[in-house]
Amino acid sequence: MTFRIEKRVGVRATTDQIWEVLSDLPSWNRWNPIETQLEGTIAYGGKLTLNLPPHSVTVVRLEP
Repeated sequence: MTFRIEKRVGVRATTDQIWEVLSDLPSWNRWNPIETQLEGTIAYGGKLTLNLPPHSVTVVRLEP
């Protein structure tokens, strides 16, 4: 099954600051109450494992 998840939110931070938070996978539980455990690599072709429900995804488009 293929589907797209997209969420947009306005924040007052630089792109470098946002990327620092998003790419720190072990710290996701500090700000994301839904996906509290995330493992893998955020990169084109990278594999991510999410915890609710347990599933794997592949990054097919990345716009830093």
